[in-house]
Amino acid sequence: MVRRKLLTSPRLRKKKQKALFEKAAVLLSLCVALFFAVLYFFNADYISIKSIEVLSADSNIDSVKSIVEEELKRQKFGMFPQNNFIFLSGDNLTAAVQKVFPEVLQIDAKFNGINDLIVEVKYKSTFAIWCDEDEKLCFDIDETGIAFKDFEGNGSSTPLVLVSNDKPVLSQKITSDQRFLKIGMFITAFQKGGIDLVKLEDGGSNLYAELKDGTEIRMNFSDDPDDVISRLSVILANERKMEVKTPLKYIDLRFGNKVYLKRE
Repeated sequence: MVRRKLLTSPRLRKKKQKALFEKAAVLLSLCVALFFAVLYFFNADYISIKSIEVLSADSNIDSVKSIVEEELKRQKFGMFPQNNFIFLSGDNLTAAVQKVFPEVLQIDAKFNGINDLIVEVKYKSTFAIWCDEDEKLCFDIDETGIAFKDFEGNGSSTPLVLVSNDKPVLSQKITSDQRFLKIGMFITAFQKGGIDLVKLEDGGSNLYAELKDGTEIRMNFSDDPDDVISRLSVILANERKMEVKTPLKYIDLRFGNKVYLKRE
């Protein structure tokens, strides 16, 4: 009983509490010191970016450089600067540049040493052009279906035209991911079949394709693309065998095994 009273006496409890407070104070001091040491390190001049070189095939080098400089001024977690090789994020740079230049695919950030940043701008390639029904408003779209720049039409070859009921909008998708995937399957089927496709119009439940010779192909959107193109290939092969023929206006494949042809 005497020992128990001794261990639980107010004097001994105060002594233990004081020791705990002292340990906590030392630990807190170490944490604060460590925090400020880390903060000092990440703000140190010797690890900060001092020069930026932009490599771009376009004439927007100065604009891209300004965007990168602004992005590097941002802080990580509200206290650590991003203008160093530790916190620099290529994804963040890409997102910032794409807001101004949607045609940019990716920003590759590399370092020449610790302080010299090299930014390489990579651009999207045109998968097709997205036009309204009158084909007066057109944008280049990438392989994901996003419109990224005005169609200029000054290239050596004319890309595939995709027409939709919706008005084309820059930086927007031509349609839903699932629907665009199915459209892509039709395009691939045409390519595999060696059939020159120049335009594909999304008509909801129907798809209307235009071939290089001007023939229109009418298809069900829900049909299997490979099956449709297989039937179409047979029809076109038979057409080529005909010695005298009137040009086709359209081929309608929307009615199962039945095929309807209309000539000029």
